[in-house]
Amino acid sequence: MKVITQKLGDFKEIEILPLADLHLGDPHSDFKRIQEWIAYIRDRDNVFTILDGDLMDSATTASIGDTYGASLQPMEQLRSCVDLFGPIKEKILAVLPGNHEHRIYKTDGLDITEIMCSQLGIAERYSNASTLLFVRFGLDTRNGHGRPITYSIYIVHGPGSGRTEGAKINRLTQLASIIDADNYIHG
Repeated sequence: MKVITQKLGDFKEIEILPLADLHLGDPHSDFKRIQEWIAYIRDRDNVFTILDGDLMDSATTASIGDTYGASLQPMEQLRSCVDLFGPIKEKILAVLPGNHEHRIYKTDGLDITEIMCSQLGIAERYSNASTLLFVRFGLDTRNGHGRPITYSIYIVHGPGSGRTEGAKINRLTQLASIIDADNYIHG
């Protein structure tokens, strides 16, 4: 697990819009909607994001998925992510890979999410596993201390999210048994 601390400035409140499972390159990926989310983050000073894996579909001939039916091949998916996230790179708090990006690492030893972060100039925000993110902003003046407001966020792409509400609650309970945090993000 990697620990990352981000100091965001003197905001009274912030919004974090996690992005995961975009599957760029899959013909069913909603590129227009993704561009809308990026614009939303870009156009608001107090909005930030966490990238939590499966940003790229990453189908290969040796993996699950249809590499021949993809709208973008893996290298094009990487370029597309760099182009998409470039305008908001300063607002990306942490980045993790997903099981789809892991397909390429498993077959070829290349971590395309780490490459993307290097190309964006945010390699220090990359973690190849789970991340404990501390976000600090503004000042907590309730007790007269004037310390920054701090939240902890545990982030993992991980398996076992489930599709039902009960399965999601079970997964959250499992995460809370691993680490104590204010918020949990699971791709």
